[in-house]
Amino acid sequence: MKKSDKKRYKCFLTLDLGNTSVSAGVFVDGKLKASARFLYDSFPKNIYNWVKSGGYGICLAVFCSVNPRFNPKLKAFFRAFFPKTRVFQLKNGDIPINNRYKNKNQVGVDRLVNVFGAGKMYGFPCLVIDIGTAITFDIGGPDKSFEGGLIFAGPNLTFDALQHQTAKIGKFPLEFSFKRNLMGKSTRECVTQGIAFGYGNLIRGIIDEFRKFSIAKWKREPKVVVTGGYLNVIKPYLTKDDECDEFITLKAIARLQEEVL
Repeated sequence: MKKSDKKRYKCFLTLDLGNTSVSAGVFVDGKLKASARFLYDSFPKNIYNWVKSGGYGICLAVFCSVNPRFNPKLKAFFRAFFPKTRVFQLKNGDIPINNRYKNKNQVGVDRLVNVFGAGKMYGFPCLVIDIGTAITFDIGGPDKSFEGGLIFAGPNLTFDALQHQTAKIGKFPLEFSFKRNLMGKSTRECVTQGIAFGYGNLIRGIIDEFRKFSIAKWKREPKVVVTGGYLNVIKPYLTKDDECDEFITLKAIARLQEEVL
């Protein structure tokens, strides 16, 4: 896209198709004006209602996806309901970052997008922690590279395993109290507090290990950016040096629209 063409996209939509939900953001003049999260049970009709109710004149929709079975459905939706809207799917090769994964096509595009965005907005080297269905720990090197990282089961997967593979846990929703308590007085309290403490300390420990690694290997203090649907659960374990950015993926997609497409 030529620089002179960018004015056409004054108002555009960014979408992050995850494993269990879709995050969406409307950008006007490069700034995030509205955001929402949708489940797949009514996707993509829920996006149509949201865009229409906001009165947004969407000229462009850019998305990244780790849920390939919904990609054709999304494109067909735009052809049917927003035929004048240009739709672009970001793929691994579109992200201007040096991908050092052994199999470059195996890494999820959202992980590359996150490291690209974190590096642009906060600086390299960086560690991006995305807490969703899975927790990804993704490392950006000082030479603006994707170095790899770690993947761990997210809180909801652990909770589902406890409910389905134990005899006496019982059925109840995963709802967190933000009053930390090491001594749960009911099975429900023990499970929810156990997940909060367990994941909080897991993430805190990996952040501390990465800081040591970055200083030893690159002689530089890294930037740490935390995002994802369970961000609020983890906040008590973060410090003032850790950046909390709920919309890092959407903002990174917007940056890619402005700089790459």
